[in-house]
Amino acid sequence: MSEWAELCTPSDRWLYQSALTWRCVYPGRADQVAHARRFVRSMLAGTGRCEDGEFIVSELASNALLHTLSGERRGWFGVEVGLAMHAWISVRDLGGRRTPSVGTAECSAGGLRGNGRGLLAVAELAVASGYNGDPVSGHTVWAQLALNPEPHLEVS
Repeated sequence: MSEWAELCTPSDRWLYQSALTWRCVYPGRADQVAHARRFVRSMLAGTGRCEDGEFIVSELASNALLHTLSGERRGWFGVEVGLAMHAWISVRDLGGRRTPSVGTAECSAGGLRGNGRGLLAVAELAVASGYNGDPVSGHTVWAQLALNPEPHLEVS
């Protein structure tokens, strides 16, 4: 039996044995990124990963708006949050211009590059990350976060 299972009560195991998933779709505008952050914060409440989740969705949604058709007129992006043994956050875009790629923190003549490191930062926070899809049908870029379940406290 895993350490996680030993910390959980039977009701906790019921909660985590199948994923709870929430989705929300936003118009493809920069002001909607703040709404996506609040959505993720509310879905991750109590997990201890709210701030990381907000950063991740902010980065992924901003990339969708900047680099895909999601940021064009009539564009949209979707956010999915799931909770099970891990939390995951994914952003669905409309495809187009490019395929997601992880930049590096390499230096240029003027110092660190100003962009291209967001997915690298996401990957460093996550236990796993990646993307599915293509420029024609759209991409789903995702990150999986470790959760640290707290021991069940008995109330007497």
